Amino acid sequence: MKRRDLLRLVVTALGLLGIGLVTIPFLRSLSPSSSAKANASLVVQLSELQRGVLKVVENPYKPLFILRPSAEQLRAIESLDGHVWNTAQISYANEADVFIYWGISTRFGCALQEKKASRSILLEFSDDGTWLGGYWDPACQVSYDYAGRAIKSHRFSYNGYVAEVPNLEAPRFRRVDNKLIVTLW
Repeated sequence: MKRRDLLRLVVTALGLLGIGLVTIPFLRSLSPSSSAKANASLVVQLSELQRGVLKVVENPYKPLFILRPSAEQLRAIESLDGHVWNTAQISYANEADVFIYWGISTRFGCALQEKKASRSILLEFSDDGTWLGGYWDPACQVSYDYAGRAIKSHRFSYNGYVAEVPNLEAPRFRRVDNKLIVTLW
Protein backbone atom coordinates (compact mmCIF):
# COMPACT_ATOMS: atom_id res chain seq x y z
CA MET A 1 0.00 0.00 0.00
CA LYS A 2 1.40 3.34 -1.00
CA ARG A 3 1.90 6.06 1.51
CA ARG A 4 -0.56 8.30 -0.35
CA ASP A 5 -3.31 5.63 -0.17
CA LEU A 6 -2.67 5.09 3.53
CA LEU A 7 -2.89 8.84 4.17
CA ARG A 8 -6.15 9.06 2.18
CA LEU A 9 -7.63 6.18 4.20
CA VAL A 10 -6.61 7.71 7.54
CA VAL A 11 -7.96 11.17 6.62
CA THR A 12 -11.25 9.67 5.40
CA ALA A 13 -11.65 7.61 8.58
CA LEU A 14 -10.91 10.62 10.80
CA GLY A 15 -13.33 12.76 8.78
CA LEU A 16 -16.14 10.22 9.17
CA LEU A 17 -15.40 9.91 12.87
CA GLY A 18 -15.57 13.69 13.24
CA ILE A 19 -18.88 13.88 11.38
CA GLY A 20 -20.29 11.13 13.60
CA LEU A 21 -19.10 12.86 16.77
CA VAL A 22 -20.87 16.07 15.72
CA THR A 23 -24.02 14.52 14.26
CA ILE A 24 -24.99 12.11 17.04
CA PRO A 25 -25.31 14.75 19.83
CA PHE A 26 -27.14 17.05 17.43
CA LEU A 27 -29.70 14.37 16.54
CA ARG A 28 -30.17 13.48 20.22
CA SER A 29 -30.87 17.13 21.01
CA LEU A 30 -33.78 17.13 18.54
CA SER A 31 -35.75 14.44 20.39
CA PRO A 32 -37.65 15.38 23.55
CA SER A 33 -36.08 14.66 26.89
CA SER A 34 -37.20 11.68 28.95
CA SER A 35 -38.95 13.98 31.43
CA ALA A 36 -40.86 15.66 28.60
CA LYS A 37 -41.91 12.26 27.28
CA ALA A 38 -43.00 11.17 30.75
CA ASN A 39 -45.17 14.27 31.18
CA ALA A 40 -46.65 14.18 27.68
CA SER A 41 -50.10 12.82 28.37
CA LEU A 42 -53.71 13.87 27.92
CA VAL A 43 -56.49 13.33 30.41
CA VAL A 44 -59.99 12.83 29.00
CA GLN A 45 -63.06 12.71 31.23
CA LEU A 46 -65.15 9.73 30.13
CA SER A 47 -68.31 11.37 31.45
CA GLU A 48 -67.91 14.12 28.82
CA LEU A 49 -68.08 11.64 25.92
CA GLN A 50 -71.49 11.36 24.27
CA ARG A 51 -72.57 8.21 22.45
CA GLY A 52 -72.08 8.47 18.70
CA VAL A 53 -70.25 11.82 18.84
CA LEU A 54 -66.59 11.93 17.84
CA LYS A 55 -64.39 13.91 20.21
CA VAL A 56 -61.32 15.34 18.51
CA VAL A 57 -58.58 16.31 20.95
CA GLU A 58 -56.05 18.68 19.41
CA ASN A 59 -52.56 18.48 20.82
CA PRO A 60 -49.08 19.57 19.68
CA TYR A 61 -48.37 16.21 18.04
CA LYS A 62 -51.39 14.93 16.08
CA PRO A 63 -55.17 14.95 16.50
CA LEU A 64 -56.62 12.28 18.74
CA PHE A 65 -60.01 10.73 17.90
CA ILE A 66 -62.10 9.32 20.74
CA LEU A 67 -65.48 7.74 20.02
CA ARG A 68 -68.01 6.17 22.35
CA PRO A 69 -69.97 4.37 19.64
CA SER A 70 -73.74 4.43 19.35
CA ALA A 71 -75.73 1.25 18.72
CA GLU A 72 -75.95 2.18 15.02
CA GLN A 73 -72.17 2.65 14.79
CA LEU A 74 -71.56 -0.69 16.52
CA ARG A 75 -73.87 -2.40 14.00
CA ALA A 76 -71.94 -0.73 11.15
CA ILE A 77 -68.63 -1.95 12.60
CA GLU A 78 -69.98 -5.47 12.99
CA SER A 79 -71.39 -5.57 9.45
CA LEU A 80 -68.01 -4.52 8.02
CA ASP A 81 -66.05 -7.35 9.69
CA GLY A 82 -65.68 -9.19 6.38
CA HIS A 83 -64.86 -6.06 4.38
CA VAL A 84 -61.75 -4.73 6.15
CA TRP A 85 -58.08 -5.59 5.63
CA ASN A 86 -57.41 -6.40 9.29
CA THR A 87 -60.21 -7.18 11.74
CA ALA A 88 -58.07 -6.51 14.83
CA GLN A 89 -59.45 -3.65 16.90
CA ILE A 90 -56.48 -2.56 18.99
CA SER A 91 -58.09 0.85 19.35
CA TYR A 92 -60.99 -0.42 21.50
CA ALA A 93 -60.84 0.11 25.25
CA ASN A 94 -63.25 -2.49 26.67
CA GLU A 95 -63.29 -1.07 30.18
CA ALA A 96 -64.16 2.42 28.93
CA ASP A 97 -66.36 1.38 25.95
CA VAL A 98 -64.54 3.77 23.60
CA PHE A 99 -62.48 3.63 20.45
CA ILE A 100 -59.33 5.72 20.59
CA TYR A 101 -56.90 6.33 17.72
CA TRP A 102 -54.81 8.99 16.05
CA GLY A 103 -56.81 11.04 13.53
CA ILE A 104 -54.28 10.73 10.73
CA SER A 105 -54.11 8.29 7.86
CA THR A 106 -51.67 5.42 8.09
CA ARG A 107 -50.80 5.82 4.43
CA PHE A 108 -49.07 9.22 4.32
CA GLY A 109 -50.14 10.82 7.60
CA CYS A 110 -52.91 13.00 6.14
CA ALA A 111 -55.67 14.43 8.33
CA LEU A 112 -58.89 12.43 8.38
CA GLN A 113 -62.46 13.67 8.01
CA GLU A 114 -65.43 12.11 9.75
CA LYS A 115 -68.12 11.14 7.26
CA LYS A 116 -71.47 10.18 8.75
CA ALA A 117 -73.50 7.35 7.25
CA SER A 118 -75.11 8.85 4.17
CA ARG A 119 -75.10 8.66 0.44
CA SER A 120 -71.71 7.67 -0.83
CA ILE A 121 -69.84 9.45 -3.62
CA LEU A 122 -69.68 5.97 -5.12
CA LEU A 123 -73.44 6.00 -5.75
CA GLU A 124 -72.87 8.51 -8.55
CA PHE A 125 -71.01 5.79 -10.46
CA SER A 126 -72.46 2.53 -9.14
CA ASP A 127 -75.78 1.39 -7.71
CA ASP A 128 -74.32 -0.91 -5.08
CA GLY A 129 -72.30 1.59 -3.02
CA THR A 130 -73.07 1.68 0.69
CA TRP A 131 -71.29 4.02 3.11
CA LEU A 132 -71.97 3.06 6.73
CA GLY A 133 -70.01 5.94 8.22
CA GLY A 134 -66.46 6.34 9.44
CA TYR A 135 -63.41 8.33 8.41
CA TRP A 136 -62.08 9.33 5.04
CA ASP A 137 -58.68 10.57 3.93
CA PRO A 138 -59.43 12.93 1.02
CA ALA A 139 -55.78 13.18 -0.04
CA CYS A 140 -55.07 9.43 -0.27
CA GLN A 141 -58.69 8.38 -0.89
CA VAL A 142 -58.62 5.77 1.91
CA SER A 143 -61.74 4.88 3.93
CA TYR A 144 -61.80 3.67 7.56
CA ASP A 145 -64.75 2.41 9.59
CA TYR A 146 -65.67 3.68 13.06
CA ALA A 147 -63.30 1.11 14.61
CA GLY A 148 -60.37 2.64 12.69
CA ARG A 149 -60.04 -0.33 10.31
CA ALA A 150 -59.12 0.24 6.65
CA ILE A 151 -61.94 -0.85 4.33
CA LYS A 152 -61.03 -3.22 1.50
CA SER A 153 -64.36 -3.66 -0.32
CA HIS A 154 -64.96 -0.87 -2.83
CA ARG A 155 -68.71 -1.26 -2.28
CA PHE A 156 -68.40 -0.14 1.36
CA SER A 157 -65.74 2.54 0.90
CA TYR A 158 -66.64 6.22 0.80
CA ASN A 159 -65.58 6.79 -2.79
CA GLY A 160 -64.96 3.34 -4.27
CA TYR A 161 -61.17 3.44 -3.95
CA VAL A 162 -59.48 0.83 -1.78
CA ALA A 163 -55.84 0.46 -0.83
CA GLU A 164 -54.29 -2.07 1.52
CA VAL A 165 -53.18 0.12 4.39
CA PRO A 166 -52.86 -0.62 8.11
CA ASN A 167 -55.62 0.23 10.57
CA LEU A 168 -55.46 3.57 12.36
CA GLU A 169 -52.80 3.64 15.05
CA ALA A 170 -53.88 3.60 18.67
CA PRO A 171 -51.93 5.47 21.35
CA ARG A 172 -51.02 3.91 24.67
CA PHE A 173 -53.74 4.65 27.18
CA ARG A 174 -55.11 3.52 30.52
CA ARG A 175 -58.25 4.10 32.50
CA VAL A 176 -58.09 5.58 35.98
CA ASP A 177 -61.46 6.06 37.68
CA ASN A 178 -63.62 8.02 35.22
CA LYS A 179 -60.65 9.30 33.22
CA LEU A 180 -58.75 8.06 30.22
CA ILE A 181 -55.03 8.90 30.35
CA VAL A 182 -53.43 8.90 26.91
CA THR A 183 -49.66 8.85 26.45
CA LEU A 184 -48.60 11.07 23.56
CA TRP A 185 -45.24 9.38 22.98
